[in-house]
Amino acid sequence: MDRTYYCNVKFTKMKIDLENRTTYNCDAAAPHLIDFKWLEQNPGKLFNNPTSVSEREQMLSNSRNESCEQNCWRAEDRNAVSYRMDRKGLVKTSTDAVSSPEVIDLTLGTDCNLTCSYCCKEFSSRWRRDILDKGSYEFSTKVDNRYEPTKKDIILNAISQQKIANSRHFQLLLDEVRLLLKASTMKKLVLAGGEPFLMNHLLPVMESLETKPNVVIELDSGLGVSESRLKKIIPKMEKFPNLLLKISAENINGLHEFNRYGVPFSQFKRNFDLLKESSINIGFHSTISNLTINGFREFHDYYNDTKIMSWTFAEQPLMMSPHILDDASKEKLVDTLKPLPERFYKE
Repeated sequence: MDRTYYCNVKFTKMKIDLENRTTYNCDAAAPHLIDFKWLEQNPGKLFNNPTSVSEREQMLSNSRNESCEQNCWRAEDRNAVSYRMDRKGLVKTSTDAVSSPEVIDLTLGTDCNLTCSYCCKEFSSRWRRDILDKGSYEFSTKVDNRYEPTKKDIILNAISQQKIANSRHFQLLLDEVRLLLKASTMKKLVLAGGEPFLMNHLLPVMESLETKPNVVIELDSGLGVSESRLKKIIPKMEKFPNLLLKISAENINGLHEFNRYGVPFSQFKRNFDLLKESSINIGFHSTISNLTINGFREFHDYYNDTKIMSWTFAEQPLMMSPHILDDASKEKLVDTLKPLPERFYKE
């Protein structure tokens, strides 16, 4: 059977990590370190940096590129639904490796109170501190260093949030984002973490980017923040009419507390109710792993008046992927999920 390795997402979307100084030429791809010397000589061209252009050229020649292995090619190798399939990435929309952005996904930092079961130190300071305090996790097969402390982790753990936000590289990347937002093709700016509501520079960054009214600002949050802090932030968030708050959640009660360890479900509910009472447009994003899928039906039924706007399958670490479950568990889950809308049950 002929296999295609093209994905239109790589031609329209880029993730930029302000703290780790990396880019992802699709938020499901592996990260690349930013060449700041090149960037200073080529302002406004981060979206078309040499690595991204090279990987798009590979796709246009139908070659399998390495950064897509972890979340897409590995899933498709076993006939599972990959990120690019879920987002209709197979539809060919570009013929030129030099492209223009539609979505910029901006990771503001790793400050987070949660250690979500499928997350890691790359996106959660709580995960990083846990590994630094307790040491490496032991596995029979090593995939990457997500569960091992490194010198970089020690350094990041010692640097304050404010010092990172005031650094030259952080500010240089923000300048680059401002230039990218001027593109006529821009449709959405995603702000993520960590937990954005814990970041003191969240509002200054949002205000400084000066997005156009037709560009949606999507803020991704696990609501791992105190009720009092959220009460102070909500009125300021309401000033952005083009804001969409996507709440990360898949479970309720004890399963929520297990998979998103660090916040009691009662606190999550209070925070959710505060947002429901505000003028902010909200919805859910769910990450489906072999742990979170067990209570997903109950979560769907509990919050059926709030739209689950998007969901993704955990493909890394591999031990979290739903496909590794035993046949008896899979059969039980299929029966549980059958009453759900087709977009959930079918996948």
